[in-house]
Amino acid sequence: MFSRVAFSLFFVVVACQGERATPDAITTTSAVLASNDVTGSGPATIPEADYRGTFNGANVYVTFGAHGTIASGFCFYDAFGADVPLRGAVDEHGVVMLQEMDEKGPASSITLERDGSGVWFGTWTSHDESRSGSARLEPLVRHAGEPVFVATRHVEVTRAGRCGATWNPAPSACDVSARVPVVLGLTNRVFEHALNQKLASLADMRPPAGDGALIDYEVPLNARGLVSFEISAHWRGPAAQEGNAAAGLTAAVDVGKIADDVDDFVDVPKARVDHDLLVHARGAVLTDTGVAILDGSTWRDLAFTKLAGAMRAGTPFTSAWKR
Repeated sequence: MFSRVAFSLFFVVVACQGERATPDAITTTSAVLASNDVTGSGPATIPEADYRGTFNGANVYVTFGAHGTIASGFCFYDAFGADVPLRGAVDEHGVVMLQEMDEKGPASSITLERDGSGVWFGTWTSHDESRSGSARLEPLVRHAGEPVFVATRHVEVTRAGRCGATWNPAPSACDVSARVPVVLGLTNRVFEHALNQKLASLADMRPPAGDGALIDYEVPLNARGLVSFEISAHWRGPAAQEGNAAAGLTAAVDVGKIADDVDDFVDVPKARVDHDLLVHARGAVLTDTGVAILDGSTWRDLAFTKLAGAMRAGTPFTSAWKR
């Protein structure tokens, strides 16, 4: 299944450091500034937010915030998929200094200043100082009723590695190629985190047997504060071991609600068509034109016009068909 909404990025393992942000300086600055901030006169809190930008020309998605002098967050690259922890500090001038962390410790450093438009700009340098370049991050800002911003985690796992998504790996000898949606830019940070956890869980489909899996997604609805995802997996291998699986959800992001069952949208006893399909549905999501019903591992579309009189009114999802 090919995505109707796709965002492709190149992955480069980069490192970020400015002249004011050596690895030791970040740790030292954090401690010094914290000790000097006992009166509360230090740097202001930077609310957690999502950004997209570049580190030395490599596209990156970043989420970070700061409380007083301590900054933290994470970033991910499309081709790598896994979250990279960020830790750092904010100095008395509002300059943010972050480090990308790996299992061995700091992998890179980033120094950022914010301009009047909210864009962060600065420099990055690799931990061994062999590479350096510019860094720029633009805030992802969404207003109520607007479409949501959907990024893509692109995960490739080889037979020498582990089967399954890198954020929840399980031992196996298979290959996995996964494109997983990530929602960014919501003002409700708790809901954004919960929604992305749910999407990652739905996409964590591993073949019971075979040589690997292909995982992809579609976005059949993204308007009026509603967004739907259909996630599908196909297992490759000998014919007897091939298979498919699917799952999906619809989110009303302005009110923080998630639905994935046909009863969330349709009063099934009132439906005059496809009653058996509705009763035995394994899931359902809203689309631009109707309700997609999960029949086994296949999505079957039922138009709003066919379900007239059976669509549930007064729910956070009503605006999908009440236009």
